[in-house]
Amino acid sequence: MSITIAPIDLCHASGFHACLDAVAREKSFLAQTEALPLSRIEAFIQDSVTHDAAQFVALDGERVVGWADIFPHWAPALAHCGRLGMGLLPSHRGQGLGRQLLVACISKAGSNGITRIELEARADNHRAIRLYEQLGFVHETLKKYAMRFDGAYHDAAQMCLLLLPTGAEVDIRALERLRVQSLLQRDMPTAWRLHSPDYQLITPSGVSFSRERYLGMIEAGSLVYLQWQAEAMQVRLRGSMAVVRYPATLQLESGSAFRCWHTDTYEQTEGQWLAVWSQATAIRPD
Repeated sequence: MSITIAPIDLCHASGFHACLDAVAREKSFLAQTEALPLSRIEAFIQDSVTHDAAQFVALDGERVVGWADIFPHWAPALAHCGRLGMGLLPSHRGQGLGRQLLVACISKAGSNGITRIELEARADNHRAIRLYEQLGFVHETLKKYAMRFDGAYHDAAQMCLLLLPTGAEVDIRALERLRVQSLLQRDMPTAWRLHSPDYQLITPSGVSFSRERYLGMIEAGSLVYLQWQAEAMQVRLRGSMAVVRYPATLQLESGSAFRCWHTDTYEQTEGQWLAVWSQATAIRPD
């Protein structure tokens, strides 16, 4: 299977209509239970293309098998807020396509000036909610009896994602403190969001950890930080790369406190600053 994630275009109208209709008729995830007429869909897509909207489709060959979109609110005071909608055909779920669609869509929405992304998901749609959490969405409230299908009521989770500033506006020191805090407090949605998929940590003993192994151990409770006291941070920022270096006192649940130099490299990827490398070097006593 060769899947492409692409901005929506008018040539995708028929396929998008069929995909939307199929997901809607499941009466499980979308508020609508069938797609609007094709002519309405074509006008909708043309408007998206004209306004360079954050709307993407997943293509299996030429077939549309999924989509994601984030559209800003019409009111000026709420124009910084975008509403997320997405769906995948049953045959293409559980393969990572939802994450790819969301990453592309969130990045585009951020470049379009959206700084708050909102969504509403059925509370029992655990797979989707887990994905949203991993990408940094947080729960705001639970709406009771929010959806009704064939007489059956379902609660809905309301979630949001606040986008960090990009480019030179980012305070790398604040971002590093946020990353450290997420590891100390085991705030896993934030931790997953701030580490690149190809993140690598080199420990003072020379052991290499991938993002999945490192954050997975923290999430499972097999790696617990009791202390991570950062001292003065030095930052070098050039284009889409930034390096932060500082001495710190760390203590793991499994041992005593120790001091080390911490050097972290950040890269601006798809509109967001992500940690890509970390290296801890032990500070030897004089």
